[in-house]
Amino acid sequence: RDGHYGYGGVSSRGYTGAKATYATSDKGPVGGKVSQFQIYHAKMPKQGELELRLDGGEPTMVPMTADELTDAVHVVEVPDGPHELRVRAMGGGVRVYGVALERDVPGVVYDGIGMVGARLRRLLNADPEHWKRQLSLRAPDLIVLMFGGNSLADRTSIARYEQGYRDAVKRFRTSRPEAACLLISPVDHGVKIRRRARTPDRLIEMIDAQRRVAHSEGCAYWSAFDAMGGRDSMRSWVDKGLAEGDYAHLTRQGSMVLGELYFKALMKGFSEWLARPKAAEPAQP
Repeated sequence: RDGHYGYGGVSSRGYTGAKATYATSDKGPVGGKVSQFQIYHAKMPKQGELELRLDGGEPTMVPMTADELTDAVHVVEVPDGPHELRVRAMGGGVRVYGVALERDVPGVVYDGIGMVGARLRRLLNADPEHWKRQLSLRAPDLIVLMFGGNSLADRTSIARYEQGYRDAVKRFRTSRPEAACLLISPVDHGVKIRRRARTPDRLIEMIDAQRRVAHSEGCAYWSAFDAMGGRDSMRSWVDKGLAEGDYAHLTRQGSMVLGELYFKALMKGFSEWLARPKAAEPAQP
């Protein structure tokens, strides 16, 4: 009810004994080292402590109590390398939004936040000042929003859908005006019409509405729908094993294909930008 959901859209509450583990991974080319654990959490009245245990060592305690609800970040510095951090609620309730694993080296940080079943307008449920603080703490340079598929089931008018979508995009734009903004369309969806999977007309209307919002709010727009092949393309993706039989979700392989299509579009745009004539330098006095 207080609208404090954290940066990831999830507020996790734990009582005495509740625990979670965050660690580096030895699988894949990234994620094998960390030099900083950033614990995003709330402080509020009548809370306990958060016990931190690094690499199985001695515990340290972080008080979670404050006179009023506020946001906080507790940072654990470690030598750059593989590490494991265990957190456990002690002495009462705690409220944690998530943990970010960072390295103090050059590179790109990508926060992939999957809000299962969400509509973009539901992010308006967050307290505006809280949401602004959370974005400021992570300080993203680019915000990418991909919503829409779940809204196909809604019975609201397209005008009302567009207004809710616009309001949510504005919330991001005003909360973090320094960040660039990219909106991505939902993937194609199929509904059975005369035993064949067809794109619902509402999806086309929603994508048009999203594009209007992107242009008016100063965001780039990339159509995953068009990249897949446009209308009725989901059927062929299912046949090729690139999408699930529900005609709504991509398979792992399909997600990789769509990611490659996005990457190629991004690089094409970058290449075209590099090829543009550069403005002449002003003459020096």
